[in-house]
Amino acid sequence: MNKALVDFRIALSIDPDKKQTGGQEAAEGIQRLEEKLAAIGGADWLTCSAAPNREEGIPACTRLIASNKLSSNDGMYYLKKGDYV
Repeated sequence: MNKALVDFRIALSIDPDKKQTGGQEAAEGIQRLEEKLAAIGGADWLTCSAAPNREEGIPACTRLIASNKLSSNDGMYYLKKGDYV
């Protein structure tokens, strides 16, 4: 799931105004995947992905990883940092 989300974010960065089909499809893909992640992780996913600072985000991401609903390979913290490698 993480690889697809990263790919969609890269595609959207090429067409951020969603003027072309690729940008529109990327935005829709991001929304679908984020909805699935929110359904899996609930409040912790929302806090992890949208925390305004590390003090709030890291505990939520840690709880989510520890719950085994998502593994560390899902790279939530990498996406939060914007580190797509």
